[in-house]
Amino acid sequence: MKKVIILLILPVILLSCSDAPETYNNENAAKIVSTFSDLPAPSESNSGFLYYVISEDSFYYSNGTTYVYIDLSGVDGIDGVDGANGSDATLPYRTLILDIGGWNMDTLLQKSISLDSYITVDFSILSVSVTIYRDQNGDSFDFYYKNAGHWFYLKPNNILYLNRTDSGMFDSSDFDDDSINRGKVLILYLEN
Repeated sequence: MKKVIILLILPVILLSCSDAPETYNNENAAKIVSTFSDLPAPSESNSGFLYYVISEDSFYYSNGTTYVYIDLSGVDGIDGVDGANGSDATLPYRTLILDIGGWNMDTLLQKSISLDSYITVDFSILSVSVTIYRDQNGDSFDFYYKNAGHWFYLKPNNILYLNRTDSGMFDSSDFDDDSINRGKVLILYLEN
């Protein structure tokens, strides 16, 4: 008899524990409209209603006479920690600036400078600029490549040769002091 009563009560208990959906009042839910012009005229009947306007990605509510924008943004937060500094830029070429050293240009037609101790890798020269200094006041002059007979060239053995003409501006006592640095050489090159 106990088994029969339990079997009769069990369906009643199961029915009372069901997950049947409750009735939902949709009247208080936010309404969605495409544009602001799609909102109904504000009135007492829609006062307090919340509307989401898709085209503005914004919320409004009706106060009965107008629609009020709801600002969902808060105050700005504190700034974050600065990121790490970027790496230094690398130039596609290398720069080498050399002293010419002593050169009595009045007597000697040529000066050679070995690059082996300065450039220890295989390289290709992009450009060479040579500036010559006068003895007394240090005035500087460009030593143009193949201009007016003054030229320079680089031999395969990494020796830079500076040559002057037999006569001309540099063939004078203004350029005969071999105890001073005769000038500078600027070389731009690429490592191969």
